[in-house]
Amino acid sequence: MNIEPFPPLNQQLMWIAAFAFLSLIALKVIRKNHLIRLPAKICPVVGLKDIVWTFGFYLILSILVVPIVFTMVKGSYFKFPVETISIFQLFFMTLVSSFILCYIKIKKISLFHKPDSYSDLFIKVCLYLLVIFPIVSLIGQLCDTILYVAFDVKGYEQLAVTFLKKTLSNPIALFGSLTSIVILAPLTEELLFRGLLLNFFQNRFGSKIAVILSGLLFAAFHYSHSQGLGNISLLFALSFFGVMLGIFYLMTSSLIYPIMLHAIFNLLSSLRILFFQ
Repeated sequence: MNIEPFPPLNQQLMWIAAFAFLSLIALKVIRKNHLIRLPAKICPVVGLKDIVWTFGFYLILSILVVPIVFTMVKGSYFKFPVETISIFQLFFMTLVSSFILCYIKIKKISLFHKPDSYSDLFIKVCLYLLVIFPIVSLIGQLCDTILYVAFDVKGYEQLAVTFLKKTLSNPIALFGSLTSIVILAPLTEELLFRGLLLNFFQNRFGSKIAVILSGLLFAAFHYSHSQGLGNISLLFALSFFGVMLGIFYLMTSSLIYPIMLHAIFNLLSSLRILFFQ
């Protein structure tokens, strides 16, 4: 795995100071606009069977079906392995999101309420993005610096980041990877963790616990053995991100808002990886 050169400690501290300053501004915006206010109303009823069907379908495909099929056809029909992986990733994410969308439609689980206006959608998503991005960055940078000082961890990459970099020289693979990361991953993950899991927990434990549990499980699903101690940074940063996505969903009562926020967040992260390594 090719890891970017890790910055020296003084440069890390400079980034921490910069993100801390931006985070203080973000926290003031949160307080002024009441952006962590949780509504008391209960969202659509989601049962245990709904969770078992949707997460079961996702896990069976990701753990059993996809690896077996990929092993069978790897190198047989495509010239470049990275292109093969990209196409399978795109197909897998499309299949999962389509299944969940069909499932919630059949079960009549209402998750997509039309926004008051497109301007309301745009303003709220941009506001939340400006609030979330510096805090997520601060959490990640703090954890990375602690890991560097305490355990001499000098860099790690999420699997999606590593794969995205490998697609740079292959337009088809790059298109498939970006489509999965920017469109299909936010759609699938928001359907699973906010649309279904959060509502399932909320009907049983209330809004606060539901937001925290769904956020923690969202982060846990990004764990990978290859990331080593870097999983600690990802766990803390993505837990906060997941919690804020849950709050955003409850405040807007529509899954469209967190899906858009998640998509733009992933887009900005991908652009940073592609053009500002």
